[in-house]
Amino acid sequence: MEEELKFEDIINVLKSRKKIIIMSIIFITLLSIVYSFLKPPVYEAKARVRLPGSSQVTEFFLAGMTNPWNDVPTQLEIIKSINVAKRVINKLGLRFRVLDKKMPPGLTIDSVYVKEDMPSGNFILEVYRNCYLVKNLPEGKIYIKGPIKTYHEEKGLGLKVLLDKKQKITFPLKVKFEILDYHTLIKSLSSRMKVSQEARSFIAVIRTRARSPELAKKLADTYANAYVEYTLDDVRYSARVLREFLQQQVNKIETQLKIQE
Repeated sequence: MEEELKFEDIINVLKSRKKIIIMSIIFITLLSIVYSFLKPPVYEAKARVRLPGSSQVTEFFLAGMTNPWNDVPTQLEIIKSINVAKRVINKLGLRFRVLDKKMPPGLTIDSVYVKEDMPSGNFILEVYRNCYLVKNLPEGKIYIKGPIKTYHEEKGLGLKVLLDKKQKITFPLKVKFEILDYHTLIKSLSSRMKVSQEARSFIAVIRTRARSPELAKKLADTYANAYVEYTLDDVRYSARVLREFLQQQVNKIETQLKIQE
């Protein structure tokens, strides 16, 4: 017959391996402390935005058409949607990322805009006295050519290159940068953003996380602004549809009156 395992036996085993257990606890604790110091800090910011109410007039005239403005869960999903995320990416120029640790002295890259159809990959910006070149890497083929001090957009990439003439500049200036993949960036944004309803109200709280407090704040504010713009565009679309519907009804009535005459 098998002997029953007694509680005293367990205690004796633990006592016999006391040193190993204590050393393991100390090691794990020290490892956690080191990790907490080495891990880059993550900052959180939040923005509050009011959710629009439904338009009863629009619903009355557009019978059968859904209008989710009074549906808070729907609005929260809209804030988390791909359409709003794309607006955030475009507003902040998140697809454009400089790979060099330091920018060349006297050079400023401003007003960066990357369209959705711009291919992802690595590029190099070569700046000369009167123009700049953007080349593919590693091929080195010229992708676009633009003037200095003037915003130029071509092949899905728009930017303005500025030079500080007060500084001594040796041409050409070179900066390596990366165009991030759109879908990967959207997934990354979604993982760093949360949205919730503030108590029982029409207020949404948008929380974003980033490695710097400035970027976290920019993300939260831009998400709020992008959502407001998205809803305004939808309202304009609904108003246009309503106007067209009313115009059609007016035309029908005018036609009927002419027939009766």
